[in-house]
Parts: sequence; C-alpha cells; structure tokens
Amino acid sequence: MGTSFVLLTDALHACVVGVVITDALQEDHPIVYANPAFERLTGFRQADILGRNCRFLQGDEHEQPGVAEIREAIKEGQSVTVVLRNYRRDGTLFHNELTLSPVRNAAGQVTHYLGFQNDVTTREEARQSAAQSARVLSSTLDRVTDGVTSLDQDGVITYVNGSGAAIAGRTPTDLVGHRLIDVFPTAPLTPLGQSILRARDASSPQRETAFSSEIQKWVEVTTYPAEDGVSVITRDVTEHHQAQVALQRSEQRVSRIFAASPMPVALTRLSDRVFLDVNPAFEDLTGYIRDELIGQPASELNLWVDDTERLNALREMANGNTARKRTVSLRGKSGQIYDCFVSFVPIEIAGDPCVISLVQDMTNENRARRAMEESEERYRQLATDLQRTLDMSLDLITSFDAEGRFLTASASSTEILGYTPQELIGRPYQELVHPDDREVTAREDDLITGGTPTTAFQNRYFRKNGTVVWLEWAAVVLPGDPNMYCVARDITHRLSSEMRIRELNSGLQHQVRQLNGMRDIDQAISSGMDFSSRCA
Repeated sequence: MGTSFVLLTDALHACVVGVVITDALQEDHPIVYANPAFERLTGFRQADILGRNCRFLQGDEHEQPGVAEIREAIKEGQSVTVVLRNYRRDGTLFHNELTLSPVRNAAGQVTHYLGFQNDVTTREEARQSAAQSARVLSSTLDRVTDGVTSLDQDGVITYVNGSGAAIAGRTPTDLVGHRLIDVFPTAPLTPLGQSILRARDASSPQRETAFSSEIQKWVEVTTYPAEDGVSVITRDVTEHHQAQVALQRSEQRVSRIFAASPMPVALTRLSDRVFLDVNPAFEDLTGYIRDELIGQPASELNLWVDDTERLNALREMANGNTARKRTVSLRGKSGQIYDCFVSFVPIEIAGDPCVISLVQDMTNENRARRAMEESEERYRQLATDLQRTLDMSLDLITSFDAEGRFLTASASSTEILGYTPQELIGRPYQELVHPDDREVTAREDDLITGGTPTTAFQNRYFRKNGTVVWLEWAAVVLPGDPNMYCVARDITHRLSSEMRIRELNSGLQHQVRQLNGMRDIDQAISSGMDFSSRCA
C-alpha cells in the first residue's frame, strides 16, 4: 500500500475510536497496525498485539453469535458490524461494537481488513438492565394472585395480568385492546361495573364486592382513578365468600481505507479550505453529494454552526498541530444540526498542506442517551406506580435474597404480620416461621430455588404481637436471578371456618347416631320384645 498506507495510518493515529488493520493475505489475519485509541480502549500496547489475531480479546468466549457473523463476512469478503463481549488487558469486560471493512487491491483482491472498535458497554448494560427490569415487572405482576387490569378513558383494556384474565375465564390476548363493555356487555349494569364508572367519574377509589353472573364468581373489585383511565384490582373471593357466605460503498482518492471507513471523513486543502474529497459516510451525514462539496470551501456551505470552532481549528492546523476530538456542531444540507466529535489531522499531498477531518456523529448516541434517561425515568415512575399498586393488594407481596432475608415487602405486611415493610427488610424470614413448620419450609425453599415454583404452600408465621397466622404462598425464582419472588395470603380465617365446619359435622353425626339408637329402643318396646333379657 506504500505511501498511501503510511498517510492513512498517520490519519488513523488520531482517530477517536479504536482501529486495527489486519493482513488478509497472511494465515489467521494477523494485526499489522493498531492506533492509540485501540490501546486506550483495550489496555494492550501495539507491541503486544502485532502479529496476533484479534480473537484474543474474546477471552474464552469464542462461540458468541457475532463471531459466526464475522467468519461468514470474511469468507464472503464483505463488511460486517457486530457487538462482541471483549476483555481488556486487566481482565475487565466491555461490549465492543466492531465494524470490519475489507480493503481490496486494483485486482479486486481483499488484502487487508480494517477493524473499527467502539466501546458501547454503557448502552448494552442499560439495554440489558431495562430488559431485566421489564421482565421482573412483568413476572411480578403475573405472579400476583389478585387480578390487575388497566382501562383507558374509553373503557378499553390496555393491560391485564394472568390472574385477572383467569378470574374472567379468558386469556390476556382475549382481553387486551377490547372494550370492557364488548367483553362483558352487562358490566355497566352490575354493581361491579358501576363502581368502576364511579371511580372514573368521581376520581376517587371505589370498592365493591358482588356476584358476577357472567363469570359465575363472587368478585371483590377495587378501582383507582389514574390520569389516563383507571386501574382495577380484582380478587376472586368466591371461596372466601362461601366460607363466610403481562465509509461504505463509494469511490475515493486518498485510499480504499478512506472510502471503506464507516466514519464520515473529509479531505480539505489548508490554504483555501476547499474540499478535495469526502467519503460516502460524510455524504450521508451532511446530505451533500460529493460533487456538491468538491472545490467548495466549508465556510460558503455554512457547515459550521459556530464559525469560531472552525477558526480555532485552522489556527492549530497552521501551526502544524493536530486538533483531536473537538466537540462541534455541523449543519447538514437540510438544515439539521448534528452533534459531532471531529479530529483534524494535518497531512501533505503533493507538497500541499491539507487536513483530514474524521467525524464521529454523536447525534443518535446523544439522542439515545437522552431517550435512555427518559426511559429510565419512565421505568422509575412505573416502578413507583407498580409499588403503589402492589401496596394496594390485600396479599403480602415480598421478595427474599439468596440468604433468606426480606428484600422487599408490600404495605399489607403491617395488616398480616403486624410488621411494617421497614421492620422486615433485611430480616431472615425463618425467624418468623413457627418452629414446627421451619423444617418443611426449608425443604420447600430448596425446591423453589431449584427451579420448581410453588402455588399453594401453607405454613404458620408469628405476628409481631406473638399470635399465629396461617399463610398460603405462591413463589418463584427467575432464571439467572438468585432472589425469590413471593405472594402470601392470610388463610387463618378460612382454615378456622373449615375446622369449625368439621367440628359441627362431627357433632351432628354423633347426634344422628344417638337418635338411631333411641329409635331402635322404641321399636323394641313397640314390638313387645323382652328388652331386659337382651340387655342381660
């Protein structure tokens, strides 16, 4: 590649992203060049990596999905962009957005590959965190034994969890997107439907317990007004009631690397500041085609939002300095403003002082960051709203860490156990379990942490005042999450009722046996039987 290669490696030396060049004509594509940004990104010095294949950055993770894409792209002589899990020299993990671009000789043979490396760890971790939060929120709602339903101002169901759908005898798919009145035509005429309408119109919580003839269940409905409709907490109280009664493809002049770069790159003459060449990525960024730029000074095109930035950079160029990673604002042909990092590298072409401008468009990243911040704020608000909603449940909704300590507890803990959530958090739950139930509770804990969810486990807990309460638990451990997510219902009154019924049945049976005995005696007397001799 000769002089052109030297000039471009000099230019890449100032690039703000990591860049390596590999020799495609040698076995295993050894690295023949790495810029300082790559050294800063990975912690490896150029002397440590020359002659090696870039896969050493993968550590032991050579079967990542992106690796197969790289193999296929190299096999076909094509460009590719993937995100890989890579490791720095000190062993720390970072997510590397890698773009590979082939460099061909005059005969069209791929002779080298350019590798552009960009650390997107923050973006990937934020994405994974958001996904995990969404999974946890969704899973938590799906584990709640109460039905949770959201209706907009028009009565359209916008969300329903699994319990809510099950109580209605439907699936979430059957309900979401439909108006409540279309699914349950007589709802507005029932006491339950009337309570939902009252909450929406009066903007105050409403609670109603009534028998629903459409689902043949006794249902307790608590409705809370919201800005965009209402939230409805539904509980099947049938059992309780009976017991009580979810830079590519274009030409270039400086070198093939210039055109292959995914970064916008421009070549200008220092003396008159006119464009000598631009790559396709620069065209894409600015909206100008190459012919509109060549021979034109940047000042006449009004590319710089703040001309002071351009003049400061030119003064540094005149002194033979390199202006690295300047934060600038560029104006495209359409008038759109782009937030950019620009590095200016002085070079000579045919004895003429020139400047290579390497541009990193940060507009989408800044927009994505702002969107992520807004998304995180929405998730925080959602979490707050969810906690508020969960605190409205009469069941105890809680989670435990791997050591069996309370991580979270809903407000109903005060009603069920006599402890506030703050008094429970950090405390081992086994301290509250009745001594006679601790062994069976530990065995159930092992089953749940081993991957077997429970839906109706019963044990006894001590309340703060020393009395005993019976709880029925539903619990699960999510894959890759050491914490246990649980919902507990107070069944003390139900069990007491069942025991009282059994006692009454037993007494009734005893009375029946006594009556049968008396009937036998009466029949014996009536028949004239010598009863005394039979008893002797």
